[in-house]
Amino acid sequence: MTQASGPEQDLPVLRYSTAGQPRDQAVETWRALMRLMYGIEPAARDAQGRAPGGGIAVHRVGMLLANRTVWHGQHVARDRRLADPTPDHIAFQFCRSGSYHGDIAGSTASLLPGTVVVANRRRMLAGRLAADTIGLVVPRHLVAGSTPTPSRSGSTRPETGCSVRASSSCIAPCRARGPRTCQPSKPS
Repeated sequence: MTQASGPEQDLPVLRYSTAGQPRDQAVETWRALMRLMYGIEPAARDAQGRAPGGGIAVHRVGMLLANRTVWHGQHVARDRRLADPTPDHIAFQFCRSGSYHGDIAGSTASLLPGTVVVANRRRMLAGRLAADTIGLVVPRHLVAGSTPTPSRSGSTRPETGCSVRASSSCIAPCRARGPRTCQPSKPS
């Protein structure tokens, strides 16, 4: 971990990149870095011929995590084994370039340049990802409108989704030019 510098208060930052690593090493080190959040597999092809991997910079701002992540072409998956122990957070992810196409919480989803996705970090997903993203991860209890409901394990957790009116399985893409309302659905 390195420290950011400047006239403002220093923020802890974690930086990592697979740039310059041999292909097999890049795949294994990226898998190790992401193992608590995602299963990582090589994509059939990457437009630039790169191994799965990328780069990440994560800043801790109190209870929030601000990040920039560059994902080289890869398949990512979060199954129940990875989703259940994940802290109860909401992720706001802005796609600068590239894309994600796949499934999130049983629904087809895409992340395209100029879109923001608001997603429950405790939901399962599987898809192809090659993107440059900027994100903010917020503990659910800080999101307005959260109310406790039983989770799959039976414990009580706040379980609203991407807005006060949305369910916990909701993923809401929003265009840079204006938001699209996320429609409520029944929790999965």
